[in-house]
Amino acid sequence: MPGKIFISYRRDDDPAFAARVRDGLAAKFGQAALFMDVDNLLAGQRFDDELAKALKECDVLVAILGTRWMDVLAAKTAGNERDYVREEISAALQRRIVVIPARVGREGLLAPLPRAADLPEDIRELVQHQKHDVVHEKFGRDAAALADAIAAVRKSKQAPLPWRKLGLAAGLVALLLGGGVVAYQRVFPGTQYDPAAVQRAASAAAAAVAESKRLADLDNRLKEQSEALLKAEAENRRLAEAAAKTKRDSDERKQAEVDAAVKAKAEEAERQRLAEAKRKAEEEAVRRDPALAVTPGSGQSFQDKQADGSPCPMCPKLVVAPRGSFMMGTTETEIAALNKEFASRFTKEFGDQYTPEGPPHTVTIEHAFAVSKFPVTFVEWDACVADNGCNGYKPIDQGWGRGTRPVINVSWDEAKAYVTWLSRKTSKAYRLLSEAEREYAARAGTTTQFWWGTSISTKQANYDGNQSIAGSSKGEHRKKTLPVESFEPNLWGLYQGHGNVYDWVEDCWHNTYQGAPPNSSAWTTSCTDENLRVHRGGSWAYGPQYLRSANRNATTAGLRSDTIGFRVARTLTP
Repeated sequence: MPGKIFISYRRDDDPAFAARVRDGLAAKFGQAALFMDVDNLLAGQRFDDELAKALKECDVLVAILGTRWMDVLAAKTAGNERDYVREEISAALQRRIVVIPARVGREGLLAPLPRAADLPEDIRELVQHQKHDVVHEKFGRDAAALADAIAAVRKSKQAPLPWRKLGLAAGLVALLLGGGVVAYQRVFPGTQYDPAAVQRAASAAAAAVAESKRLADLDNRLKEQSEALLKAEAENRRLAEAAAKTKRDSDERKQAEVDAAVKAKAEEAERQRLAEAKRKAEEEAVRRDPALAVTPGSGQSFQDKQADGSPCPMCPKLVVAPRGSFMMGTTETEIAALNKEFASRFTKEFGDQYTPEGPPHTVTIEHAFAVSKFPVTFVEWDACVADNGCNGYKPIDQGWGRGTRPVINVSWDEAKAYVTWLSRKTSKAYRLLSEAEREYAARAGTTTQFWWGTSISTKQANYDGNQSIAGSSKGEHRKKTLPVESFEPNLWGLYQGHGNVYDWVEDCWHNTYQGAPPNSSAWTTSCTDENLRVHRGGSWAYGPQYLRSANRNATTAGLRSDTIGFRVARTLTP
């Protein structure tokens, strides 16, 4: 008599479909022939004990595999959680009863049959059992087919084994042929012994033996074919899974390549967009401020445009000094040498010791700044006057000529008036240089007395050549200014950083650098004399000692002198 059919399912997989399968099988075998925990367990019973008992009474286990079956198995295995479904299948496999993996769900959405490598070792044999699919769209047909499959597999297991028939028939033949009358009467009691009947019975038994042997051979071949078929199905499944994996990997690689190409294209497009935006921004910045097109310290010059964007040919040409730092002033050793060499004159002007150039200190130029390439010329000043600027004041040129000679006979206040006009003309914030900026720009990165070295000649600058310094040879005394483009510019493109005319700067006078700003800002507080304003660079009228990069001089802001001019500057925003 057949046992029961055990329905194994996961409650957190697809319990509703499992119940439908149960009902479909009950239609053929009856409810009593089935075991499903939800139907057969009573309150208070131990779950594991009752499942073990039920399995012993079953000869078929149907393992319901929904779409989440593998996920739940993996989670329980990873969490070291007891898995009753796994235990049910493992026990059924160990008992060698019929185990049918039944995939359930909607057509086309069934979960793939688990791979042996993905299953725990105790249920890995599950994949070797022929599966049966039950889909929602064809449930009636598939459930009936499952029931027929169970009936067929049961019938094959309950059929008399051929080798048992073979043994019985062989025993009967041996008994009849070897036992004579006594054996015949034991087998067929109450009948007359008939040798012919015995022979016929023996022949029939021998035929039965041969038929049984044929059937046994056929059964063995069928088993071998069945096993071969199962192996072939497993291999086909493995190959199909390998092919599917290969295709997935190939598709993923292709998709990754496509994604990478799309990303690279997008990144390149973004790079080009940013580059184009940067180019346009730079063009717009240069359009607004041509100084931004100049490399600081290159000596390249530019002119600002008028406020309306039109060219300004009468505006000063500018160069750009880079940001940086330098040592401002003169060392005690150099001052001692100057005191010794020029004792009479320095003592007359500054007392026993010449101290305005000390102590030396580091100054940081935080931002690049534009500075006029030449001292402001008469041509540029006269353009200001013609444009109703500079208070209408037209300074005399001492009879030396105007044009590109540096403007002279302008006070500090009048230089500031020119700056005001130029700022209005260009919409740029012009100003006078600070004292630190003037020395920084004159040095142009050098540390010697002059930007070209320690000696000087009248072939390099315009000064009183009757005097010399540090062993330099004497030269001519021109006794007037020269055009601003005379002589060579320094490394940053600044002309006449030494000699020709002094440059007014913004700072008021301080006897020493004690308390001087550490940056390039103008020092306009705590002045020794607020009426005194600093001028830098030396002039045509004085000796070479006054042309040194570190030399300082001052005079009253309202003084007009034929030895003093000025330059303009403006800060460049980062």
